[in-house]
Amino acid sequence: DNLVFALDYDGNRSFMPDLPLPSVEYTGKFNEEVSYVAGLPYSAVTWRPRPELRFDLEYSVPDNLQGRGVYKISEKFQVYGAFERSLSGFHLDGQSSTRRLFLDQKRVEAGFRFEPMPKLSISIGAGYAFGQEFTFGYDSRTMRGVTDVSDVPYARAVIEWLP
Repeated sequence: DNLVFALDYDGNRSFMPDLPLPSVEYTGKFNEEVSYVAGLPYSAVTWRPRPELRFDLEYSVPDNLQGRGVYKISEKFQVYGAFERSLSGFHLDGQSSTRRLFLDQKRVEAGFRFEPMPKLSISIGAGYAFGQEFTFGYDSRTMRGVTDVSDVPYARAVIEWLP
């Protein structure tokens, strides 16, 4: 078990980007199957009911939520399903630093991941993005709607090389 105190500064986060924010988190395990992080602004829980099956749930206050289930078919092959709600902020050239563009998005996705060698993975998935909206503002407290984005299916392919 660990107790973590931190001071976080991220000039691009969606909530209070100009202030260093305190963080307090307690990490631990209920048993061999369930581990957790309880705190602010980040909390998470991982449940491993069987060695080949894992469920993760993560929440970052106030804007991001992610859930994922992974089934390991073999040492090199996994299938997954996921849900994500995210709010991402972007600085725009020619705009004041207090006027940023945000994308609020929800997605569900399923796919597979192949790890042919250590440090290399290939993921292919398909999903549906919904509840999408672009807004302007300084942070999540001052956003004004710009436009909604259509709900659409998508496909994704990712190659990751971890040094």
